[in-house]
Amino acid sequence: MTTKVGLYRERRNRSRPWIVRWFGGYDPATGKQRHYSQAFATKREAEAFQAAKQAELNRGKPRDLPRDITVGEFVHRFLESKVRNRRAATRYNYAHTLKQLVAFAGATTLIRMVTPEVADTFVATRERVAQTGTGYSSWSRNQHLGNMKIAFNVAVRWGYLATNPFGHIRRERCVPRKWHHLKPDEFEMLLEMVHDLRWRTFYLLAYTTGARFGELFNLTWTDINFERCTVTIRDRPGAADTPPFHVKDHEARTLLLPRQTVDALLAWQGEAPEGVPCVLLTAQRWQKVLERWRLCRARKPWKRNVKTGELEWVEWENRYVVNNVIRDMRCHFRKAGFNLIAPMTIHTFRKSFGQNHADAGTPVHVLQGLMGHASITTTREFYLQTADANEREALAKYQALLDSADGKTCVKLAYGQDCGGPAGDPHSVTHVSETTS
Repeated sequence: MTTKVGLYRERRNRSRPWIVRWFGGYDPATGKQRHYSQAFATKREAEAFQAAKQAELNRGKPRDLPRDITVGEFVHRFLESKVRNRRAATRYNYAHTLKQLVAFAGATTLIRMVTPEVADTFVATRERVAQTGTGYSSWSRNQHLGNMKIAFNVAVRWGYLATNPFGHIRRERCVPRKWHHLKPDEFEMLLEMVHDLRWRTFYLLAYTTGARFGELFNLTWTDINFERCTVTIRDRPGAADTPPFHVKDHEARTLLLPRQTVDALLAWQGEAPEGVPCVLLTAQRWQKVLERWRLCRARKPWKRNVKTGELEWVEWENRYVVNNVIRDMRCHFRKAGFNLIAPMTIHTFRKSFGQNHADAGTPVHVLQGLMGHASITTTREFYLQTADANEREALAKYQALLDSADGKTCVKLAYGQDCGGPAGDPHSVTHVSETTS
């Protein structure tokens, strides 16, 4: 295959007579190599371009120029080919970002017109007024940026672009959101206030396993081993009488259960409704789940759109097995009289589980397995949020170090004394121990 880049002079083109020509890859339609050329006004410009193009070809870079394709067409192809087999939440995540790109740049705009300047402006303006009246946070903008980097890396690999216009943009520094660390004594207060056995079992599972919202309510009795005191969280395919369950990042894991949680599960098993495989669901709720799952499986409208109020078909997700949990939780916490520093959510129990283990000195790699984190960087965040009690303990230990020997020994620094340096030298330091009376 010809890789030489040639320089020619075309006398008929008076404005740009210097032409650089090179061959591209083979065209499947004709079986011949594609031809490319670039015209220049001066010989110096042409020679500089010739040398740069020849160096690119020698390094094995693509010989063909990027193909022309519109932003709208690329978004359609990307979602169909690269995201089609992903989970519903992942597909929605990519589609949400790419639809904003289409609205921002225009569906008929050529993808090569998405320059680094356009990329900077797009990321910087990713704001929207939400129900709370606030715009997108830095977390959301970073998520949009990550989606665009992945999508345009594919565009580069497919030959539509030479470089990724989003590749140079750095992520914003995100300020961690406040959350309420539920201490063990507060958790005991909550259990004393809740008398419903099903809710007590839920709180114990959430606080002692650190499981996610969907993992808790999709838990079945077959996932619990009472002899070994373990619970296994794993993928479950959908069937005619059971909706599917997907573990985040496909990180199946087995967790040990403390004695209090096992006792609560045994007590609740004796009162749980028959024929309901999910541990924390009532019979009424299970029938509602089955009804919706059958409609979803038949691809019929089953979920009501919040904005339009109409029923529509959407793919099944883990969270659809239950609702109104936050409403009941907030009622319990109000009755318990907690002084919360942040809104209480189900994820509060998961974070408290991780923080309790970090405070207890659980190794970070062990905690990563317990939490089911794909990246250990996420797990390390719990070690950066030291509790007030740990800070006081660290201060007490340091104070004891300074006040060693019951405060009877102090260390003085004297300048210019017999320490090997000349008198009056400010860099000469003598350590003198003096015992007080």
